[in-house]
Amino acid sequence: MLTALSNGTSAKIPRILNPPGTAFANLKPIEEYMVSQCLNAANFTEVIIAPGFAHEMHKQAMCSFLASFDQVQDGYFSMYGALASARGLSIPGFDTEANLRRGALAIEKFRGLPCPKSWVEFTPWLWISVNIPVCSHCALRLRGSPARSDFGDTGYYDCLLHRQLPIMNIPPAEATGVDTFMGIYLPLMGYLFNLCHISYSIEARLLDALDQLEKNVDSWQPEAPQGGINDFSAAEVAHMLIQTRVHKTTVLLFVHRLKYGFGDRDNPAKRMTSSTLSGLDLTTTTTKQTPRWVTIPFFVAAIESTEHIERERILNSIAVYVDRISPSSREKMRAFLKALWEVRDRSNRIKWLDLMGELPLFCVSS
Repeated sequence: MLTALSNGTSAKIPRILNPPGTAFANLKPIEEYMVSQCLNAANFTEVIIAPGFAHEMHKQAMCSFLASFDQVQDGYFSMYGALASARGLSIPGFDTEANLRRGALAIEKFRGLPCPKSWVEFTPWLWISVNIPVCSHCALRLRGSPARSDFGDTGYYDCLLHRQLPIMNIPPAEATGVDTFMGIYLPLMGYLFNLCHISYSIEARLLDALDQLEKNVDSWQPEAPQGGINDFSAAEVAHMLIQTRVHKTTVLLFVHRLKYGFGDRDNPAKRMTSSTLSGLDLTTTTTKQTPRWVTIPFFVAAIESTEHIERERILNSIAVYVDRISPSSREKMRAFLKALWEVRDRSNRIKWLDLMGELPLFCVSS
């Protein structure tokens, strides 16, 4: 009988989950083991905006898993297999090649799903699109699969970095609140979506649209969530605030570098870089915890560094701020930054987004 390991105790799967729960009766031993790990809320702590979201996120993920088991099982199983393998965790009977094939099957199923039209429809769809990028990121150690561009901020940033178009915009939330993935900076994703489209076909006629987007982002301020923030610890609130601040700054820095190459209007870029890096360090020091989902803000700020001592400090900080999902990809980030800094030191007026195809690969993640 399959048991849940949540909270360190064993419990039979409740009958309330039937009929989806009946699918578990036909699981293979390795699948049964993976399900038991998925039922453990502790395994979600690396991908949440703040620790206080663990229970809600776990409940949301399991509801999606059980409600659409036939559609999503390949995504969930391949995700956990790749994630465990990347971290050196043992899975009885695990086969890397079989797990990759299962991940490919999950992508095929995902591509056949209709795009959601409301936030309610988006939640289960989102969980499927979380599984595939995590699987591809951990298993391949490279950029994620094409489906990666479908998911939230990491997907939009990935599209922006590689001048691709995201398939859909995130539907507006039905009420002001704190998102389990993006905290209170979720509304910024609409601007990021528009920026992807401008960057994809950047030309003179779009410069006015770029200027307007910059003004809109610069004036944007997060709304206080309904019900306040009493349910969160002081550290969690501090993390949500810095996450919002650095992601807003990152969008503005992207806009700036779409307009100006290195050596042109560098001072505003330096100020934004200093704001991001000092804010992350201060929050980490005062809360004694590392803010989550800040890989891209850290990375985009790091690109602007020109001094040797600062660059060394940034390289040392990669272990703190980059990729909580697959730590091995941190070396790819180091290689990318070193290569880009070398190009910047010998060239002026270049735009780093134009160089992405010539630089070492790395993956956008948490």
